[in-house]
Amino acid sequence: MAHDALLAELPDLVARGLITADQAERIRAHYATTAQPDDRRHQRMSAVLGIVGATLFGLGLVLVVAHNWSDFSRPVRTLLAFAPVLVGQGLVAFGLWRRPARTVWNEGASVFLAAAVGACLAIVAQLYNLGGDLSDLLLTWAVLILGLCYVPGSAVVGLGYLALITWQAVLVRTEQDSMPWAWALLLAAFLPVALRRIADEGRRVAAGWTGSLLALSIAVGVHLFLSTWNVFILAGTAALASLFAMAPWCTAAPAPGSKAVRGVGEVMLIGLLLMLGSWPVVDGMRAGDRLTVATGTLVAVLVLGAVGVYALVLRRRRPFQGGPLPEGFVGIALLCGLSMVAPWLTALLANLLTLALGVWHVREGTHATSLRRTNLGLLLIAVPVLWRFFEVDLSFVWRGLAFMAIGAAFLLLNLRLLRARKPH
Repeated sequence: MAHDALLAELPDLVARGLITADQAERIRAHYATTAQPDDRRHQRMSAVLGIVGATLFGLGLVLVVAHNWSDFSRPVRTLLAFAPVLVGQGLVAFGLWRRPARTVWNEGASVFLAAAVGACLAIVAQLYNLGGDLSDLLLTWAVLILGLCYVPGSAVVGLGYLALITWQAVLVRTEQDSMPWAWALLLAAFLPVALRRIADEGRRVAAGWTGSLLALSIAVGVHLFLSTWNVFILAGTAALASLFAMAPWCTAAPAPGSKAVRGVGEVMLIGLLLMLGSWPVVDGMRAGDRLTVATGTLVAVLVLGAVGVYALVLRRRRPFQGGPLPEGFVGIALLCGLSMVAPWLTALLANLLTLALGVWHVREGTHATSLRRTNLGLLLIAVPVLWRFFEVDLSFVWRGLAFMAIGAAFLLLNLRLLRARKPH
């Protein structure tokens, strides 16, 4: 198409001073947002095929080298370890020079280089007995591929980077019993490109995946800094989830990836409600350890942050607009306080709130003929019921009848919605 040729010429126009870099980015964003659905689908499919192709090529190369690995001397093995890295750097450089607007090329080359870096680190450490453990390898790997998240700006490498630093943080906390401060620094280094990716209108799929994985990494990483477990930590988790749930209203125009961040927050809040509806869980939290100063400070920061962001968001969002979950933090905090004096009442109210939330989702979903929302509401009704059935001593007959009733409700509502969505 004509605009493909224009996009390919943008770097040359910027170099000649005919347009600024900011103008070039706006031109790319314009053509990305005005592309036809078929064009976008073709671009996504091409990107996926390019990444798969680069991965398969790399794996094939590894298998060929591994077959003859024992016949090579140590210097040759070292050279073979660095060769894919050099090839990957050449592919990325060529893409920046000759294919700056080709997402397929840049993503494929970046994934190949990131994988080559990881393989090179593992091989060199094994050849020269450098020591260290898996967390050291993951940390070094993440640091070395961080640049690819900025230049050429690979979304797939960014997802891999988030997975690496989160995995490394979990290993440090569980195996070394240390606080994962490296995770915090590496996340801060990645945050600027992550926020830019989440706001990218031209690549909504990449924005959604980046938002989801960023929220999950933050949720996991923050909890690794906690040294105790009790009911107050549950309130801090609810505050963090509420921050995620308010993401679409934190900017003047909702970013494409903010819905994914909100989804993670909603799942967290629903999970907390389900936990508070279980008597053994509530009773176990009452017997938890006392808060340490560090854990109490972190919980206080999360709570104050949620309250502050909610106050700012009120300029763009009315209370309960788009659902009651951002306000769910207040309800969960009250339930946490109530659990200290009346745990049975806490479990009862949590189950009633979950039931009410499920009914609300079913009602909104049927009115909008949305299968996703309706099924979410049915799940919110079904999961607590089934969970309680397994907590109490009931016969298999009653449990079977409950399964049958819930399954029939799923089938009937979905059939009704499918009929409503058919054109008359």
